[in-house]
Amino acid sequence: MDRVYSHSYCNISVLAAADSSQGLFFPRNPHSFRDTEAEVCIRGFKSTADSADYIKCMVLDGCMWSDQVTRAPLNQRGWVLQERLLSPRVLHFGRQQLFWECKEQAAAECYPYGLPQLMSYFAQDFKHYLLPLVPTQQRPIWEDIVYVYSRTKLTNNTDKLIALSGLAKRMGAISQDDFVAGIWRQKLPAQLLWTVSSSQNVDGRPSCRYKAYFAPTWSWASVNGKISFRSIGIEKTLLFVAGEPHLEHCSANRTGAVRGGHLDLQGWLRSFYLTGRGLPRHVANWNTHEGHVGAHVNIEEIHCKSSKNWIYLDDPQRDYENQSQTGAFWCMIGGVGPISNRKGIYSHCILLKVVDKEQGVYERIGMVFMRFDIEDADAILERFKGIPMETPVSCRAYSEGMHTIRII
Repeated sequence: MDRVYSHSYCNISVLAAADSSQGLFFPRNPHSFRDTEAEVCIRGFKSTADSADYIKCMVLDGCMWSDQVTRAPLNQRGWVLQERLLSPRVLHFGRQQLFWECKEQAAAECYPYGLPQLMSYFAQDFKHYLLPLVPTQQRPIWEDIVYVYSRTKLTNNTDKLIALSGLAKRMGAISQDDFVAGIWRQKLPAQLLWTVSSSQNVDGRPSCRYKAYFAPTWSWASVNGKISFRSIGIEKTLLFVAGEPHLEHCSANRTGAVRGGHLDLQGWLRSFYLTGRGLPRHVANWNTHEGHVGAHVNIEEIHCKSSKNWIYLDDPQRDYENQSQTGAFWCMIGGVGPISNRKGIYSHCILLKVVDKEQGVYERIGMVFMRFDIEDADAILERFKGIPMETPVSCRAYSEGMHTIRII
């Protein structure tokens, strides 16, 4: 797959076709996508006495690329994403006009020399980054790719990793990195900090963890949902350490499907329990932005105000409340960092459920995002480390307040 598309000269894309029964061409009005000129009255806003009362303006559809390319029927299919990215050039046949993508620019029939600056901002064009690709570029781009890929459809869920295999091979060969069930080895453990959107998937169904096995629970590929990574900006303040991941692949393809795997993490654990709607808010009661789930966590020793908290469950349809009182739920503190354009700092925690108490085995069930109204990230970091951690019922090792666990 990676060789076929990356070695092609130009890939033809039938954007508007719902299936193979439809062709390249659709009835259209060529006047519909022309720019509209307008005269805007600026009387009362004159900067000088000689200013005109009216100025000529061009009315642009800033969402044209998003509406006609990104959200087109073809680009809602999961397999198409890597075909689009690997091809050096793509000629899109849309319902209303032609579009063009290459590593230099994105263009349209109405803008043959490139999209206007305002419009190009909305064009999700990864070719600027992917070709040519250098090792230092690979990781941030992968987060963007997963973000888009998780919002597409797959006819067969078994293709979850296979439909990105060709792209992963190409990126891995350039970056000299190993692909680990949808995550890059050199970026562990930062790429473990992902969340699932509460909104419905493109197929209209709610997010959930697959019943069949497609990836370990620490990988986003184990979930049928819209994925966003939360690790940007906190790589230098991560509070846990990842061991060497172990995977059982279904074939010789190391970027394809897996049938088993685990990962050891070392970090600070705290117990927590999920609670239902209507409970009173207090220091350690965290609620989702929808307000229907809460969590009680032992964080009082941090001694600072936590003003905003969110819980992101990987499978919000599951009923965890009945298991909360059994001591089965824990969280591992992931990292802290500053909040962009706002005062305060934030921290991420991975939510875990005990699977095997004797062996210290867990599965991931979600993430918690905490915001604190202080600006000293180092101070929060030291307070996290200084909390007297109790040894949990289930861990593989315990040293200097840190627990080693295994996630499957």
